[in-house]
Amino acid sequence: MGRFAVKAGRGGFIRSACWLLLLSPALAFSIVPLIALFGDAAAESVRGRHALAGIAWDTLTTTTVMCGGAAIGATAVGIFAGSLLGHAEWRGRSMVRLLLILPLLVPPYLHAIAWTNLLRANGPVARAFNTAGLPEEQLTNFIYSLGGAVFIYTLAYFPLAMIMTERALYAIPRSLVEAATVYGATRLQVWRHAIWPHIRPAAATSGLVIVLLTNSELGVPTILSVRAFNFEVLTQLSAFNDVRSATLLCGPLIVIGAVLVLGEFRLGGGSTWERPELDYQKAPRQTFGKSVPRFLLLLLCATAGAVVPLTSLVVESWDGAAIAKMTALAVRPAFVTYGYVLTATLVSLAFSFFLAALFQQGEEYKRRVTDVLLMAAFAVPGGILALALLRLYGQGPVARFGAPALLLIAALAARFQIVTFRGFTQSLAQIPGELIEAAKIDGASSTQIVRSVLFPLIRLPALLLAAILVILGFSDLGSAILLYPPGGETLPVVLYAIEANAPRAEVSSLALVTLAALLIPLALVGTMIARLIRGDGR
Repeated sequence: MGRFAVKAGRGGFIRSACWLLLLSPALAFSIVPLIALFGDAAAESVRGRHALAGIAWDTLTTTTVMCGGAAIGATAVGIFAGSLLGHAEWRGRSMVRLLLILPLLVPPYLHAIAWTNLLRANGPVARAFNTAGLPEEQLTNFIYSLGGAVFIYTLAYFPLAMIMTERALYAIPRSLVEAATVYGATRLQVWRHAIWPHIRPAAATSGLVIVLLTNSELGVPTILSVRAFNFEVLTQLSAFNDVRSATLLCGPLIVIGAVLVLGEFRLGGGSTWERPELDYQKAPRQTFGKSVPRFLLLLLCATAGAVVPLTSLVVESWDGAAIAKMTALAVRPAFVTYGYVLTATLVSLAFSFFLAALFQQGEEYKRRVTDVLLMAAFAVPGGILALALLRLYGQGPVARFGAPALLLIAALAARFQIVTFRGFTQSLAQIPGELIEAAKIDGASSTQIVRSVLFPLIRLPALLLAAILVILGFSDLGSAILLYPPGGETLPVVLYAIEANAPRAEVSSLALVTLAALLIPLALVGTMIARLIRGDGR
């Protein structure tokens, strides 16, 4: 018995050591720099807390309205679209679903460029308004405003809520809805009492994730000149070279991030590690006549979210010379972006997989601590994390070792590791425990279990997570704009640099080239997923 206790103690010590080792990159490149930055901001606030008081309060209001409005709008549209998709099977549903997911593949700053092209003064829509006797300047005033930012974020992020809502609808027992209908419940009563309680957690989680993404995104506020916190921090750094003021403005952002982490953890965190027992059922088949209104409504959402902005970019860039010039300009930044994003993706996938596998057999406390720490890194905007990394590692041995290029990779991996960690945790929770127990009985070591049991079963989720991280990496502007080395500009940074002063044809051409560069790795991942599904006979 004593020997067993000694072995158990050694095993626990080894697992704890592995946990700290796997968590150390996230701690070193997110939590520790942010704590140091928060300490600097607190110290600065004692000496100059009145210097930016007016800017801070106005910016806090703007940021809160922008994030809250985007979350409400995107969640409402997503619930509407997801409900129409998941309610019944009908002809054309797969095509419409694909169109509805497309806005998620386009970084938000490309949405902003497309809609400013479409609604600009003297643009096609403005001329139509002028012909109808309506003041065309209202369109420009709207898109370059807080309302325009909420509008763009709503169209860019509603597929998140749609996917979660449709997935939640599949788990609702059809017998529950049928029983409510048999007993005379109206459609509104069925929705309120039989459907909404099942999709409410998905709606809450998607809303909080959209708030986090909006709070972290820099491109849209910068292009639309909306004075959110991200925009103000970048202004203090780039326009005034005022690190003190930028650091002081980080305080409210860190507080906002902490509140969002606690809210997300309370509303949606439990589903990360609980083994779900969902009874997915195939939606009933619906006749063509009844599916036409649903098809048209969803097609309208897809048109506003993907078809209209992409068409705007194509029409605006219809200039062979501009396309050739921007393609030549984008070649080097494209490969640089691939290097940063793909390296960060591989690092995040590797550390997250082994962290999730480490918690496959319990240790819920450590798992929750890991989840909270990784979510804290995700909740803080990329520009703030980049500033924290520069202040802590921008000088000294780390800088001589290879920063800021390595710092940019570390920032991307640390910020988005929560996505891969939760994805692997949920995927591993789907694996029957009997498989692992059988492997142990056969004498398989931990390494053999990971290589022969766990890894083959999570290849498909790993590819999906890789695609998500590539999209998030290409969407990141805040980290790249502060951390890229000389000659190491990413495509978003190059696009940001020319957006204000270059001709619209060149800006739209570079936007299309950026989108094409993003779609290339996504197409490769999609091909690998298709081959894997065919190989598994699914």
